Amino acid sequence: MKPNSLLHKLFFFLIAIVLTAKIMNWFLDFNSEINTMISATMFSLIGIAYVYAGLLWYKKLIQTIFILCGIFLIGMNFLNETTWISIMAIICLLTPMIIGRISSKDKKELAEQ
Repeated sequence: MKPNSLLHKLFFFLIAIVLTAKIMNWFLDFNSEINTMISATMFSLIGIAYVYAGLLWYKKLIQTIFILCGIFLIGMNFLNETTWISIMAIICLLTPMIIGRISSKDKKELAEQ
């Protein structure tokens, strides 16, 4: 088995665990410390995914945006929660998704021409 494949499986396994924990929180109502830990893990995994996806882009601007958003999502877990950090987190969550959607439409349009 290739290490790259093993890392992908491990990453998706961790995502499945976090998703399961988030759903279990709805029914079991974990205390705030456990809920904070689950959220920190979730944002860290999303940040890791953005950094990895950023390394795959060829355009430097898009690559930089993905990597910076990923680093911010990982780093925000170590900062005190403020309104500005929450706003930046939302921006960093949505920006790579929007870029990915726009870029995939551009690729489809170029392929059709």
